[in-house]
Amino acid sequence: MKNTFKILIFLSFTLFSQQLPLTIWGQLQNDFIILQDTGKELKNIFDYAGINMLTINAKTKESKYGKIDASADLILFYGKYANFILFYSTNPMVSIFDKASVLMFDLRKLYGELSFKYMDISIGRQIINLGQGFVFSPIDIFTSIEHLDLNYRRRGSDVIRIKIPINDLSGIDIISKLNSKQNGIEASLKAFTNVKGFDISAIGIYRGDLKEIITGLTFKGDLFIGLYGELVEHWMENNKRNTQIMLGADYSIFKLLYFMAEYLFNEKPQAADSTSILYFSKTGQLCFSKHYGFFLIRYIINEIMNISANTIIDIPSKSSILTFTYFYNVFQNTDLSFYVRYFYGDFSGILCNKTANMQYGLRTDIRF
Repeated sequence: MKNTFKILIFLSFTLFSQQLPLTIWGQLQNDFIILQDTGKELKNIFDYAGINMLTINAKTKESKYGKIDASADLILFYGKYANFILFYSTNPMVSIFDKASVLMFDLRKLYGELSFKYMDISIGRQIINLGQGFVFSPIDIFTSIEHLDLNYRRRGSDVIRIKIPINDLSGIDIISKLNSKQNGIEASLKAFTNVKGFDISAIGIYRGDLKEIITGLTFKGDLFIGLYGELVEHWMENNKRNTQIMLGADYSIFKLLYFMAEYLFNEKPQAADSTSILYFSKTGQLCFSKHYGFFLIRYIINEIMNISANTIIDIPSKSSILTFTYFYNVFQNTDLSFYVRYFYGDFSGILCNKTANMQYGLRTDIRF
């Protein structure tokens, strides 16, 4: 009943939001997916899964002293994905229609921001990037990516944020999760500036839930190729510490070929047990293996078509997720994507061999 009420509020907001001083936009994304498990006998080798996702975004049109920003998804799962969620999910925002489909409501952003002379204050669910990594960002504790999403979408966190500008290139960013003491205090202080074309940040974090202090340095700039990275140190109880390093680079050739690569190093990897998998589900941070790699290449055929391939690699376990995508902008606001995804190995227990190792997907994306 609670979920139905929340969904009705979501739909009512969508229908009547045009009467508010807001800019409204969104998209309807449909995925038709054939699953293939090459390890099974022929009659059980194929299965079906599908996802329909309606995204509604809203932002105040013009406001000098404050703004509102919101983004929410209504997601309908079919076939094998519905079965998977029915069996494994404990998400209270899941509504079960029948055994063939499951509806989920995901509030990605909902916050208000007030602008004062010397600072900006925002409260609510926000997507915050402390670090510089596209896929790997060990310094990010307030947001995480969805590793199985085609576009590596990020999740939001409920925080209060204070931004204090010093000049056009420097400032201080203070963030704290809206947690009770029982759930553990999580807060960060970030000081940033620009030195000879490089964005440099120094970050300090306290995590009460894990009883640790995190310190980090991040950088991003251009030196023939785009370079970025993070150096992170975890200071735990009993004088224990753990170092994480992320290095990344990107480069384009005549704006036709685009390359990106990232590397993540964990000094002390964790075993893929229930505790570490729960930590992964909350943070999205890969910490099970010592070395990870990410590679992406995209070729721009013309203004409306491109092909790309990317992979996330768990190097010690010799596991990977490979994705090949053909993108076609059919009409002005309509995109079509055909993709093939291959799962090799169990990726340090994250996939747990519960999904088919091949996916063939057709996605339509209609924007409004």
